[in-house]
Amino acid sequence: SVAAYCTSAVMLAVATFGFGTRSLDCHRENQPILQRLANIEQSLPLGSFACVDSSWVYYAERNIQRLNTAVEPESPRPESPRPATASARLTESTPTPEQFVEAHPNAMIITTDLALPQLQERLPGDYRVIEQASRFLSHQKLVLLSRDPFEHVAESVDHNLR
Repeated sequence: SVAAYCTSAVMLAVATFGFGTRSLDCHRENQPILQRLANIEQSLPLGSFACVDSSWVYYAERNIQRLNTAVEPESPRPESPRPATASARLTESTPTPEQFVEAHPNAMIITTDLALPQLQERLPGDYRVIEQASRFLSHQKLVLLSRDPFEHVAESVDHNLR
């Protein structure tokens, strides 16, 4: 009967989305990073390099700026005009890690262990890993980087003494 079919469909939806999500939630191992971000001052900017998950905005209780993973060319070369595509607009409007930390000296950046070597080559030497956690349903690890506050203070004191 149609009523039994509809009732079964509703019960399946409730079971899947009501109880299924709660049981999956306990398998999220990225909580240490997200909890740390939720407890850090909201004015500190957060960037995401080569990884992003829309739920992080909710759990970290802050905006996350996606960073451009493309390496900027050494010298601009003339190119023929092309129509702007969505990916081209994203690339043009998304800051590189270098631009992001220049604009926000105290910024934190979240990335994966696979993208970490590429990112570290592009950041100032005083950026350090401050937290790591497994990425949900992946073999990768999430890595949170921040400036070493002691090195940053020592650098500014040394600069002021000159």
